Amino acid sequence: MEKKFDTVKFYISTLGCKVNQSESNSIADHLLKHGAQLTAESKANIIIVNSCAVTNQAASKTRHELRRLRRENEEALLIFMGCYVEQKDLEEDIYDIADVLIGTKNKSVIYEIILEYLDSNSVLDYKDLSKRKENYFDELGGLADSDRTRAQVRIQDGCENFCSYCIIPYLRGPERSRKKENVIKEINDLELLGYKEVVLTGIHLGSYGNDFDSEYGVSNLIESILEETNIPRIRLSSIEPNEVSNQIIKLYESNKRLMPHLHIPLQSGSDKILKKMNRKYNLDHYKNLIKKLRKKIPRIAITTDLIVGFPGETEKDFQDMVSFVRIMQFSQMHVFRYSKREGTVAAEMSNQVDGNIAKNRSKIIRDLAKEMGKNYTAEMIGSTHNVLIEQKIDEYRYFGHAENYTKVIIKENNLSTNEIYQVKIIGNYPYSVQGVVV
Repeated sequence: MEKKFDTVKFYISTLGCKVNQSESNSIADHLLKHGAQLTAESKANIIIVNSCAVTNQAASKTRHELRRLRRENEEALLIFMGCYVEQKDLEEDIYDIADVLIGTKNKSVIYEIILEYLDSNSVLDYKDLSKRKENYFDELGGLADSDRTRAQVRIQDGCENFCSYCIIPYLRGPERSRKKENVIKEINDLELLGYKEVVLTGIHLGSYGNDFDSEYGVSNLIESILEETNIPRIRLSSIEPNEVSNQIIKLYESNKRLMPHLHIPLQSGSDKILKKMNRKYNLDHYKNLIKKLRKKIPRIAITTDLIVGFPGETEKDFQDMVSFVRIMQFSQMHVFRYSKREGTVAAEMSNQVDGNIAKNRSKIIRDLAKEMGKNYTAEMIGSTHNVLIEQKIDEYRYFGHAENYTKVIIKENNLSTNEIYQVKIIGNYPYSVQGVVV
């Protein structure tokens, strides 16, 4: 793009998932590369809100943020994009609050929008792009140098799983995969900028390649990344249990650049509830998968998601969940109390669980998660790990992540950020450890 953005002072508010974070980072990097300035919201003439609507609470937070930013920044161009914009019944006042509505499938047009605004102080041709139905992977462009040590690399968008509790397939649309050569180029560019680690992200990561004519899937992409890049550390953001193939396991088993951590959502410890959720696996499959991973990949960390209080969840179902989780011994769990989301199948189900019961069950699972987290980190004491230093906390402490994604605090005063050190673990907390450089 020839024209520079040197008169642009922009601010991005990002709500929601790692895919949104990755998109916002790409947009920011592109604008910075072309001369724009990232600034505080009060000084910005361009404000971008990358929205979330995965739950009612997330949607409410998005509305509040949009209205606040308009109220406090009346003169700025306000661009509203992302999942919230794709809702069927968008509030009428949103059209008055936002100058531009983009949605989830046309975010790369943001650069054209800003250029038109700079040229004519108008964006009339772009008022509402949320109804466009293009189904291609939306490339968001360039990379700028920064002090970040880990980069989120989007490889996929959209979802067609239609879990009964989830609104995302209706908001993000069908599955779209990024071309291999663009993924490889971005990772190589990131390495040239000094990044040591990339995280492959997507709305439904394991479906990568389903929209290709060939049978090139996520395991093939991982293999290509290993062969055609030299980035030291590679992670997956999340992958469904029925999509962890033998080929993926073999790649993890044989290549140390794949970090020994997988986030594999469980969601429930009851086969009955999993079926009601429209999940594509049962507990036996999940248990056997985790057993195989731990056998093949020493010291692997398995983290997961759980939903507590799903419609129809009885006390027995909940106790089954507790028992199953104890058997699995996850290193960390993200526990969500079920929240009815309008527009989903689960919202119309009978036997909605009382809020107080769901709250109590959630506390039990969270306490169990804390216990298991401490058990996992206790087993790390005495072992040595490669830690990527990400931040200097204060004069005597640094923060980073081990290969298994455990947070590590190191008491030193002369380390360098964005460098990998061998660290011996000497103490632990529920979700983090203390270490010393060896």
